[in-house]
Amino acid sequence: MGCLILVVYGAQRLWERSDRLRRPILLLTMVLLAAGCLKTIARNQDWSSREALLRSGLKTLPHNAKMHYNFGNFLRDSSQPEPAIAHYREALRLWPTYASAHNNIGTLMPQFATAEYHFREAIKYASEHINAHYNLGQLYSETLVLATDRSSFIFTLWLYGG
Repeated sequence: MGCLILVVYGAQRLWERSDRLRRPILLLTMVLLAAGCLKTIARNQDWSSREALLRSGLKTLPHNAKMHYNFGNFLRDSSQPEPAIAHYREALRLWPTYASAHNNIGTLMPQFATAEYHFREAIKYASEHINAHYNLGQLYSETLVLATDRSSFIFTLWLYGG
């Protein structure tokens, strides 16, 4: 932003000092304005929907764990668990200690051991991750692992202020 202010200030100074530079400055300003408008119109396509925005982000930042995590969330919310899992796995490949990605992939795992592993990893990397504690407690309550179930729920209540 500071650079833009300096360029505009310089163009204004040239405009004021030289009559022969006014036409090129005006032409350059119009070209830059038109280019900015065209870029905005093109970028508006990326903002047309949540999916389009996230796909654009993935295209721009394919090695960004948060982009894969966010796209995984979109896919999960769109009832597409398999592609969501793939994006959560990619997020974890890029950032192995990403607690929220571990938690979310755990919610999509049909196998007890895999879900438990991911919830425990989330808790290992973010000990106060309330959703991971809650999900682990839910997993245990569904499978009747009561001793650990109670401790996870109690810890969740403690974290939540209950």
